Amino acid sequence: MKKSIGILTVLLFLFSGLAIAQEQTGNLEGKVTDNEGVPLPGVTVTAESPALIGTQSSITDQEGRFRLRNLPPGEYTLTFELSGFATVTRGDIQVRLGRTYTVDVNMKPATIEEEVTVVGETPVVDTKKSTSTFEIDKEMFTKLPKGRNFTSAITVSAGVTEESELAGMSFSGASSSENMFFVDGVNTTNMYGGTSGQNVTFEFIDEVQVKKAGYMAEYGGSMGGVVNVVTRSGGNEYHGQVLGYFESNSLRGEPRPSLRLDPEDYTRAEYITYPEDDWTRTELGFLLGGYLIKDRVWFFGSYIPKFQINNREVRFIQQPQVPKEFNRSRQWHQAQFKLTTQPFSSLRISASATTDYYQWRGELPSKAGTGNPDANYAGRGYNFPGWTAALHGNYVASDDLFFTFHAGRFRQNTESLTEAPGAWHYFIYTNKGMEGIPETNQRPSYWRSHQTYYTYDKDIRVK
Repeated sequence: MKKSIGILTVLLFLFSGLAIAQEQTGNLEGKVTDNEGVPLPGVTVTAESPALIGTQSSITDQEGRFRLRNLPPGEYTLTFELSGFATVTRGDIQVRLGRTYTVDVNMKPATIEEEVTVVGETPVVDTKKSTSTFEIDKEMFTKLPKGRNFTSAITVSAGVTEESELAGMSFSGASSSENMFFVDGVNTTNMYGGTSGQNVTFEFIDEVQVKKAGYMAEYGGSMGGVVNVVTRSGGNEYHGQVLGYFESNSLRGEPRPSLRLDPEDYTRAEYITYPEDDWTRTELGFLLGGYLIKDRVWFFGSYIPKFQINNREVRFIQQPQVPKEFNRSRQWHQAQFKLTTQPFSSLRISASATTDYYQWRGELPSKAGTGNPDANYAGRGYNFPGWTAALHGNYVASDDLFFTFHAGRFRQNTESLTEAPGAWHYFIYTNKGMEGIPETNQRPSYWRSHQTYYTYDKDIRVK
């Protein structure tokens, strides 16, 4: 046993060099006294939760204090037991990411076997930190108006807004490039714009923590906000879900007129109603969680692919005689898997992987007909493979000594299926009517020879 602990300690210190800023757990502590306020040493404090493999225990010290470290976020029940005193059970205790809550309990002597269940007391609060933090759990997700990605819900936190002028999410007025995002403790911040580089759907998430101010120096790369996502785990009961979402243009209202400058005469404005695309968006997926070995090994897995097809009919200004049809196909393959194990009571390990592989095929020219009718729209396409993997462990040697190790990897890439475009020509304004311009060389405003002036062979980003 001593040899095993020694090896584990060495591994923990080796892994500590790979750890990055993250908070994956919370803490409970408090003081136990008798009905006269005298501290009670030797009280066994046991924590139970659907989010916790097995149980976690602590023994009060000479001052009656106990500490329960590195608890997964969730709802907990604490049981306080000491010979000669009535057992006390305290339930409905919510543990959140990165917070330390104080739970003080009073125990009274018992002449016969007796148990006291405390219900409806004042909720525990974290008095250890001054961080401005807001948490969103699974229950809150179901009640909030939101999109399919977790970033669409964090604006319910005060001071957080979606600001197009600041290129994304703004925390107390900061720009998006000043924010940081974490998934299972791995930094997934986009290296270019500071946005979230890993899309995670709500079905994959256990809790989202939003830090806006007062956070520790470990988040020194952020001057805006910090968003920490923890993915779901299994449990001692099997649970699953089959789900589907469907959208299409037929479920929406009629298109409305738009005000524009005439592409062939930029001195004249006009209202025009563009023809509507024929499109569908479909999501079909499943979630499954449970245990491989009860109170020892849990698992949770999910796969929710999304498919969107757009069909567009365009009448080009340069070739107005016959309209042409174009289509674009996009796919998102979103998946997540997590394995959680507790090989012995003082050690918990979790390994997780999340991916949001995205690809699109085909490009759509402008509805205004200002594009190049000879461009290769069907040949355009990209692959965007991206994934996050994390390994996290907690070893509690005693109430006053614990170790945490963490390793993770985040990888993105951009793969273009398009040949190098060559020379690129773009007209901000039309040259129609200018002297000396042959009719074959006249172009409408916003005309371009092809859709983009660059292409990617690869663009790999790794953290």
